[in-house]
Amino acid sequence: MGSEKTVLVVDDSVVIVQSIGFVLGKNGYRTLLSYSVDDALKLMEANAEKPPNLVLTDLNMQGKDGFELVKALKANPKWAKIPVLMLTTESSRTMAERGKELGLAGWMVKPFNEGALLGALRKLVP
Repeated sequence: MGSEKTVLVVDDSVVIVQSIGFVLGKNGYRTLLSYSVDDALKLMEANAEKPPNLVLTDLNMQGKDGFELVKALKANPKWAKIPVLMLTTESSRTMAERGKELGLAGWMVKPFNEGALLGALRKLVP
């Protein structure tokens, strides 16, 4: 399917990455799976010819956090327009506002609801 949408999923939890990958895969999305910010940036470079349509990332990860990923993506002209959706256990309004200032397209709190996640993806990547 030529119009397949690709989502880069970034979380340091293998269970979360695999469960999101499963949900997205069965709903027609191609997924790139990553367990760290550095790995995610390597995947972005490796897929430079056809970058993902959306990045779905956790905030709190070992090493660099999701905000650092957002900053790196927004600083690169090749990736600056790719929507980034934060999926995190962090429900603080202050943190969500900080994310919005950095250019996040949305903020969702874990545990994720399959319908809400798919609805958000359809809005951000029609």
